[in-house]
Amino acid sequence: MRILPSLNECGHVGAFDRILGGKETAMQEFPWTALLIYVDETDPDNYRMGCGGSLINRYYVLTAAHCGTSTLSLVRLGEWNISSEIDIAELNKNIKAIAAPPIKDIKICRQIIHPKYNESGVYDNDIALLELERKVDYTPYISPICLPINDEQRMNRYNDVSAYITGWGQRETNIYSEVKLKARVKIITNDKCESEYLSKSKINISEKLMCAIGNEMDTGKGDSGGSLIVMNTVNGKINAYLAGITSGGLQKELTRKTHLKIITGLPRWAYMYTSDLI
Repeated sequence: MRILPSLNECGHVGAFDRILGGKETAMQEFPWTALLIYVDETDPDNYRMGCGGSLINRYYVLTAAHCGTSTLSLVRLGEWNISSEIDIAELNKNIKAIAAPPIKDIKICRQIIHPKYNESGVYDNDIALLELERKVDYTPYISPICLPINDEQRMNRYNDVSAYITGWGQRETNIYSEVKLKARVKIITNDKCESEYLSKSKINISEKLMCAIGNEMDTGKGDSGGSLIVMNTVNGKINAYLAGITSGGLQKELTRKTHLKIITGLPRWAYMYTSDLI
């Protein structure tokens, strides 16, 4: 039976739980982070890494709907440094280096796009489930993020709450990172988002969307579909929960350091498809 993970299995940030922001992650941090692999239909040996995603159980990854294309073929789990075949990190003088297990590339057998997703550029309902061809075995480097299950969590918009984003996005040098990064962001109200950050744009922030701002890292085009992470205490356990999916972003014109992320909140549709997994 395909079930959502227990609190003992999901939402473990990793071996280095203190998130300082704007820095490289440790190899075991945010082990639910997925990379989506796109394969050239005319040349199977030619592939590229695109959007991000979040492992939510042994068979499903959540991502943005606009990331789904006919060439989307694989989900990569356990990745850290995209430039190396084997991830090796230096730790300290007592443990000079540690090598991670090989990455896992798993075929996608079905893309489930939100039925009301509109490809015209509107961010509403920009969410999709990717069903994997085979079961995922959890390891310290590959494990799921928790989904907000109870009504209080589902209705919480987390206004003025610190959250976290991860990915291989741009640093301040505008160069994409080879190593997975982490950064702290702040979730703001939709009213503040529209009045202070989107007054010159044509983007309307509906109740289905959320806004988050930060100045430590900009998750770039390749990180659409990644997770907005909040820490919650449920039944006495502190775990990481998926608050939303990164849909788009822009840089505030005045400062060029403040990055705005537009987040698709988790709709009831996602729970409808996963209700039999609980």
